[in-house]
Amino acid sequence: MLRRERRQVTAEYVGVLLLVAVIVSALVVSGPARPIADEAARAVCEIAGQCSAGGAATSVDPQAMQRAASDLQGLGARDADPAAVAAFFKGLDPDVAGALAHERPELVGNLDGAPIPLRYAANGEAIDREIARLPADGIGHSYGSLVTGLAESNQGLDVDETVLVGSPGVGVGHASDLGDGNVWVGLAKWDLVGYSEWRGPNPHDRAFGATRFHTGDISGHSSYFNEGSESLRNIGLITAGYLDEVNVNDGLL
Repeated sequence: MLRRERRQVTAEYVGVLLLVAVIVSALVVSGPARPIADEAARAVCEIAGQCSAGGAATSVDPQAMQRAASDLQGLGARDADPAAVAAFFKGLDPDVAGALAHERPELVGNLDGAPIPLRYAANGEAIDREIARLPADGIGHSYGSLVTGLAESNQGLDVDETVLVGSPGVGVGHASDLGDGNVWVGLAKWDLVGYSEWRGPNPHDRAFGATRFHTGDISGHSSYFNEGSESLRNIGLITAGYLDEVNVNDGLL
């Protein structure tokens, strides 16, 4: 299989998951972990720019938007005189200007004379669109896997490959509840958290429907990313896109 170019949520995402895993694990004895994990799942989706829509968007007349875009293009767009651009936006309805930055960011983002906050909004929208077009993976370890599951099942996080290791459950009953991507799971010997089912069915059970991969000779709860381990090798192959080279496991471990 050719190596696929991929953006991994892991760059910003796994750091959040690991931090959340520590916080949630510390609070599980003294307080409810699920509400904390729900909030963390929301935060992960915010980072990935994939949160489910919340609240009502401002309603803008589409014809007013079209006229504004046409007028802006008539100014010469990027080559327009900054003073003329500034005057144009000063006379534009703020809601229409905001919608223009959202719907036509290519017209606004690099436009001299446009209000700076509007340019920031347009450039942010353009970046979000580029990110959304790239493939993404999610990796969840321990209670980070619960956050992963909630982000995918409840908050709209959409990834190509989900990797769960040492999971106490992900808040759903089947891999299909995590979206359309592939779900992979690894479990080490003597990982008591991974066998606990504290937060739902064990994702490593055959009935869960995930693809299980070998973790090799590691043991315990904190060894999945050990350098040189079979576990880390398989995780790396999954996130790099070499799915047919992953050492999958039809047995117990």
